[in-house]
Amino acid sequence: MKLIAAENNVKGWVRNLREGSVEAVLEGKKGDVQQIIEWAHRGPTNAVVTNVTIKEELYKGDFSSFEISNT
Repeated sequence: MKLIAAENNVKGWVRNLREGSVEAVLEGKKGDVQQIIEWAHRGPTNAVVTNVTIKEELYKGDFSSFEISNT
């Protein structure tokens, strides 16, 4: 997701959760973020995506890059 985010000028973070799901916070222009959401419905090669839940919030400008979180 980090490469896709960079290609679309999206900032924020992504992390794998213990139960196998993935959580991400995305900031950017609506159309750019939408590109990431569309990609998330497919996921990377060999991924099995069964559900994507989206929670929209107001843009805060909190992020200057896109990171992979280990927490």
